[in-house]
Amino acid sequence: MSQEITLESLLEDLHGIELEIQEYEKKYKLLSCYFLPLYDAGILEENHNFGDWAALLEMRSKRIELFKQFLPKAMSNLPMNGAVQILEAA
Repeated sequence: MSQEITLESLLEDLHGIELEIQEYEKKYKLLSCYFLPLYDAGILEENHNFGDWAALLEMRSKRIELFKQFLPKAMSNLPMNGAVQILEAA
């Protein structure tokens, strides 16, 4: 039986992934945006931590894409001044 994804569960999952990513960034003193190109290019030595780190970044990316489906609901919780055009996140 599959569990329905809610905005709340998605945000909780994303926050947990972010915490794990931050631990790798602290451990290796490198931001993920610099790590991933090195990892993808095969420049880094084989290390299971690097594989786990890259997997977390992929999970985060997929969950952010999924979050876009929930964006109207998320924005409905915000006080707004009139009509809003939803902007793409960087």
